[in-house]
Amino acid sequence: MTQTFVSSPKVSRDLAVLERRFGEAKPSVYITDQSGTALVDWSMSPLRAPLAGISKLYTLAMVLRECDRGAMSLDTPITDLLDSDTVGGLCVVRGKDLSHTITVAHLIGHQSGIRDYYRSNAKGTLSFEEHSRDRDRAWSADQALEIAKHYPGLFAPGAKKKVGYSHTNYLLLGLILSDSTGMSFEQLINLRISGPLGLKATSVFTPSSYDTYFSTLPVRMGSKSIRAPRSLASFGAAGSLVATAKDAVSFMRAFWAGKLFDPSWLEVLQTNQRKYLEGVRMGMGLMIGTRNNTKTPIVGHIESSGTALLLDTYTGMTGFLALNTAEKRAYSYETLARIMGRVSD
Repeated sequence: MTQTFVSSPKVSRDLAVLERRFGEAKPSVYITDQSGTALVDWSMSPLRAPLAGISKLYTLAMVLRECDRGAMSLDTPITDLLDSDTVGGLCVVRGKDLSHTITVAHLIGHQSGIRDYYRSNAKGTLSFEEHSRDRDRAWSADQALEIAKHYPGLFAPGAKKKVGYSHTNYLLLGLILSDSTGMSFEQLINLRISGPLGLKATSVFTPSSYDTYFSTLPVRMGSKSIRAPRSLASFGAAGSLVATAKDAVSFMRAFWAGKLFDPSWLEVLQTNQRKYLEGVRMGMGLMIGTRNNTKTPIVGHIESSGTALLLDTYTGMTGFLALNTAEKRAYSYETLARIMGRVSD
């Protein structure tokens, strides 16, 4: 275990708790101040971690970049960007196909009503999530969309106060980006994020990466390590990135500094908020909490694989947490937000 900076006894106690509970999964915490100086640098492994759902922030940045160059807007119907066979049947509510009303904004903010292909399953069948956990498997975009279309929509696209977190939304955004740019998601991330920001330990995990899988930390489910390279590679724009803690924090700092898209988007991303979890709201692709019982937002993303990437908009402090263990999303948020609060006390 390396422990470069720990800023207070309270932080040390929090880290000791994480080590006792998640030590076998080799957790990490990395926090910097507004200038990028490390305040907490604690990791039980030098290996990269799967970012899982945090990958969606990278996809979001690329979508906003496409909006900046006029290839689309948030109000663009996805029927203008994808063929009718792909879109048809994505959101059928009470027998009526509302898929043609879905916009780019609906996908970004998980307000499309489209089912999550990853966690949906019929009685007597296994979901992709269960397949990934128990036996690993690959899937194509077509197979994922077929699963999503098999189930009725959760609600009409853009329905008031509704949010339905769905990997399918960002799978579709990945397809849109590929058509818009003529590049694969891997090429796009390398060209517009990893390369310009110098993030040498950040990459998209693809089938060609299988031989590097054992240099990536596995996610644990209880006492069991989940080794699922085929599943990880199948997520694409919805969750296939791997990175070190330092790279993830560098990305988030660049994201909030407006280095990846026009800075005017930062205000837009905090609009149209809808309750997602206790203490966490979903904006336009950002998950938004609050700082120390104030109204100052903490923005970023959290995932059930135990990862969290957050930025305190008041102090500029940025933090990354990787528990590498399946947990409720709220736990990752609460843990990282608490440690960041201890650092600023």
